[in-house]
Amino acid sequence: MNESIVVALDLTDQDITLIAYAKQIQVFYQIDTVHFVHNIKTSEIDEIIADMMEDVQIRPMILRSLEKKIEAIFTEKDSYKLTLLEGDNTEFGINEWVKQLKKSCTVVLGWKTPENGTGAMAQKFIRMFQGDILLIPKNAIFKLDAILVPTDLSSNFSKVKRKIDNLITPLVNTRVQVIKTYNIPSLFFQFIDDKETKQKAEHLILSQYASLQKKLNIPTHWQIKAVYQQGKSVADIIIRENNNLATDIIVLSAKGANTIAAIFLGSTTNELISRDPFQTIYIVK
Repeated sequence: MNESIVVALDLTDQDITLIAYAKQIQVFYQIDTVHFVHNIKTSEIDEIIADMMEDVQIRPMILRSLEKKIEAIFTEKDSYKLTLLEGDNTEFGINEWVKQLKKSCTVVLGWKTPENGTGAMAQKFIRMFQGDILLIPKNAIFKLDAILVPTDLSSNFSKVKRKIDNLITPLVNTRVQVIKTYNIPSLFFQFIDDKETKQKAEHLILSQYASLQKKLNIPTHWQIKAVYQQGKSVADIIIRENNNLATDIIVLSAKGANTIAAIFLGSTTNELISRDPFQTIYIVK
């Protein structure tokens, strides 16, 4: 885990899940201080409730509300810091604030669909932020018994491997399942032996992984699985494998082999975070 954890709160019920998850991370990795941050969108206050509230101060009310939630779980005052920001653009404000910490940070976000009001903000932030992001669905708990690692076996896999080493160093017997999907364009079905081609594709994937295993010193207990897409998207396969293997967290690179500018996400990562929340996801940048 990175040296600093920043948790973005939004005054919804999911704040409790995020705070509890952050506490579990803090204890497990012995992190001194967890940073909580919330952005007060001043434009919404002006347009919606300023006239109704008259002289009532919004900032102290929000501060007390968040402190009450945090103090119920973080009983030691010096174990966390709470910062309130004010601005029209939440993702930009949090991104600039995190830069000022000048530390390697993992930002923890509640994973919600856009229909629930904050999914769009999280997606924008993920595209903007240059550090790691941890997406937490509602009611998730911190657990690292089994990790799913979707990959295209590109150079970015080395970053994911280092991150997993960092995450599970204190643990023993963590099950790590690496999956690499492949597809055979239907255009070629009439010219090739489907079964033989799949066997060759799987052999190639296993050979590529074996080379990386030596190069990156990947533990022998990590498992590799080549998965034929059979018309399904990579995101569909990840969700299916996550359910079949009962993994606790998915760790993947923000981008695959594509060399598009860093502000964009890989198509698979983008599709995953656009789905209904189904698992904790750690996005490595």
